[in-house]
Amino acid sequence: DDSDGTRSLTVSDSTFTGNRSGQVGGAIFNQGAGAAPLIVSASTFSANFSYQGGGALFGGPSIVTASTFAGNHADEHGATMDGYTGRPIWVAGDVFTGWCDHGGSPWYDAGYNAGSNATCFAANAPGTDVDAGSAVALLLGPLADNGGPTQTVLPEPGSPVIGIIPDPAAVSLNGHEVALCPATDQRGYTSAPGPCD
Repeated sequence: DDSDGTRSLTVSDSTFTGNRSGQVGGAIFNQGAGAAPLIVSASTFSANFSYQGGGALFGGPSIVTASTFAGNHADEHGATMDGYTGRPIWVAGDVFTGWCDHGGSPWYDAGYNAGSNATCFAANAPGTDVDAGSAVALLLGPLADNGGPTQTVLPEPGSPVIGIIPDPAAVSLNGHEVALCPATDQRGYTSAPGPCD
């Protein structure tokens, strides 16, 4: 509960896979009176499911950066992410297969996202997002042990995700200055110099 405006929930370097919800938010449900801001970075959401909306993530306020959403599903709306009326969502440097439902949320896009379609982007995007046209065209590998403590999804050779973010690149999301090419990735591996994935 963030009734006094001092709390937030931070998720980083994590993998959510195979989670199910009978309602909304297959992996994360972040909505309700006094919901604290959710800050997600360098994390993977794969094969999560909800019967209603937000196969991976539902609600806000949420800031999501440097994360991969692959193969999530919802029966009704927002297979990847689903907003909630009046609760803002900020995205930058993410990979999305599937679609997002803004759900009346203010949706802010600081760029460098890649998606199977443009539904997870926003009209105010700075022109650095890539709409690959399909999940197949994103050329992502399966969820696998690619080193490090958690399973991840790696882009395959030729993927439009590779090198999408110039280094250095920093964006402002809800007053938070976020570097999009961190020194280490979700696996804990040192990032190579130059444009990052």
